[in-house]
Parts: sequence; structure tokens; C-alpha cells
Amino acid sequence: MDSTTLHFVSDWLKFLILCLMCTSQTLAGTKESELLQTVLETIREQDSSLHSIRVTYTYSNKLVGNAADVSKYTPIACIGTDRQVFAVKGSKRYFSYDRTGDLADRAAELQSVAQLAGVPGATPINTTANTIVAFNGSTLRRRDPGGQMGALLDLKEVDTKGHFNSMYLGLSCRVAPGGKGGKALPEGRLSDGIEAGLCTLRAGREDVAGHSCISIDWKRKPRMRIWCDPALGYAIRKKEIYQGDGDVLTWQINMDRFEEVTPGFWLPTHALANRFAGAKAPTELQGEVLVVYEYDVQTIEANNIPDEFFDLKFPAGLEVADCRADDATRPAKILIAGNDGSLNERRPFTTQLHRSNNRYFTRFILPANILVFIVLGVTLWRRRQRGQ
Repeated sequence: MDSTTLHFVSDWLKFLILCLMCTSQTLAGTKESELLQTVLETIREQDSSLHSIRVTYTYSNKLVGNAADVSKYTPIACIGTDRQVFAVKGSKRYFSYDRTGDLADRAAELQSVAQLAGVPGATPINTTANTIVAFNGSTLRRRDPGGQMGALLDLKEVDTKGHFNSMYLGLSCRVAPGGKGGKALPEGRLSDGIEAGLCTLRAGREDVAGHSCISIDWKRKPRMRIWCDPALGYAIRKKEIYQGDGDVLTWQINMDRFEEVTPGFWLPTHALANRFAGAKAPTELQGEVLVVYEYDVQTIEANNIPDEFFDLKFPAGLEVADCRADDATRPAKILIAGNDGSLNERRPFTTQLHRSNNRYFTRFILPANILVFIVLGVTLWRRRQRGQ
């Protein structure tokens, strides 16, 4: 065989190998796309089966790093245990939490340690005792921390941020049933991430606590990597969140003890979340766990939450600020809750706007008028003296 023929065969083999490689990559990409589409369709179907949900759980935090690092490199330090209840049904929302003990002394201790360590602007420790917020689709009712005051406010709708942003549903990257969602929520929905083409399936299976899972890279901000269990309808068993250029681990969350809330829809009843120092911390501190958060679910109820649950009942004798006036400049009213759940008017209540106007009058207008009268008085007295 001459050299020309050898070159021809060699080039032909190279071309064949290249075609096989391209075909293999195409098939792999097709399989990846098909599997992601299966995941998307599965969780969309699960989400559509959930019309209402109520979850009761404890949420506790354990300080692992020193107080100065916690205060400087984490958004907030909230040491203790909360009992939280979250419920949603269409546009209706309910959220409450109850701190199990008085944490004022502990918070002051942690804060003073952070300040003594020279941490500028050390984050205050949250020691709020308890609060309840409920929205029935038109009126928001709230019992303030400590339960010493209530409030009424007319709203057309509420989003899923603030009080109504369920940390529990956020663990599973799920959609609140029937909810429109706030600006931040769609970024945390796995279904939206897949649909937007932000998710990439990693090759092969990976073991998570003895369970074979698929692994998905999610190119969101911040970047996330999740492990889904096909045996549980692609429920998330593990989640990692990265900061900076996407390489600094800030959160690692492991979920277990799954419960089937609707056919094929599994949610975790226990989770451990490790909070790392993050990208803003010195290199030697990155990778160190500062706080461990634990979620422990007592009850999950699905598709059987009555509408009456979202009408918060005020205890008898509680003062309630009625802020449902059509005109925001009108004073609100103080109502007193009765034994039968009724609200009876007691006295007018000056809104913040009226208090601001009163402060403006007291601080500026009144002193200015007094000064004018003094100047006029002195001027008239001098003229009389000159006339004499």
C-alpha cells in the first residue's frame, strides 16, 4: 500500500472517529435534555397537585464559629429555637413564629463579644419573641411581637417575600401553591430554572446518604448545585450554594425523612443547613462552618386547609390599630377585641403622618412664632424707652 493510500485511510479514520464522537455527544446531549424535561414535567405535575399546605416545624440555630466571625460574615445571627407555622392557599397566607425562650441576655453576650473583637457595625442579634401575620385574600391581620398590639390593613394581594417567604418551601425549590410569587421567588424555583435553560445535568449518578441521585448545576445568582432523588419524584436531597465567582461554598443543605404529601410528591421533614463564612471572609476562613441551622417538621397538611384558618382571631381585650381607612392621611382607630371576636371602637389613633406633622409644628413653627413675639416685644419696649 503506497503512502497516498495510507494518508487517505488515515484521514478517513480520523473523520469517522470525529463523526462518532459528535454523534455520541449529540446522543448524550439529547439524553440530558430528555431527562431534564422529565424532571421539569414531574415537578410541574407535583406542584399542580398541591392546592394548599400547612407546615408546623421548629427552626433552630447553633453557633459553631466564634461570635465575631458570625456577626461579620453572616447576614444575621439568630441563636435559639423558633416554632414556626407556614400556610398558603391560593392568595391566602399565614405565618407565625414563637421564640421558645428569652434570648435578650444571650444576644447581648454575643453582641458584646463581637464588639470587643473590633467588628465594625456588628449585626444585631434578633430576639423578637413572637408574631403572627395572616392574609385572607383582602385583609391582613397581624399580632405584633409579644402579642401586645394588633393591626388591620386592607390589601389587594401579598407576595411571597418577607413574612410570607417560606424558608421551608425554599429548601425544596418549590412553588407556593396558587401563589403568584414575589420578585425573588422565581429565582428559587427549580422548574423555572430548567425552563429558562439555566440547568445542566452532570454525568452519571452520585450517592447522597446511600441514595442514588442525579446532580444538576444551576447557573443562577448565586450559583447552586442540587442532588435529586429519582426514587422520590426528583425530590432534592442535597443543595449547595456558592458565592464570588461560583467557587466559594456558602451553604450546604442536607434533607431527609421525606413524607409523601400528595401522590408522588415528597417533601423533607428534616434538614440541616451549614452556613459557611462565604466569599467576603479571609481565604483561611472560607470553608469553615459558622452556624448550623436545623429544620424539624412536626406536621405537614396538604389540600385540607380551611379558609377560616387565614382569618386571624384576636384575643379578647387586645388593642387593634384599624388602618383600613381609604384615605391614608385620615387617623386610624383603636379597636378593642371582644370575647366573641368582634372589634369595638375605642378612640382615634394618630397615624405616623399626623405625628410627623405635630412634631414639625412643635419643633419649628411654634419656636419660630415665640421668637417673633419676643423680638416684637423687645422692639416695642426700646421704642417706649426712647420716647420717654
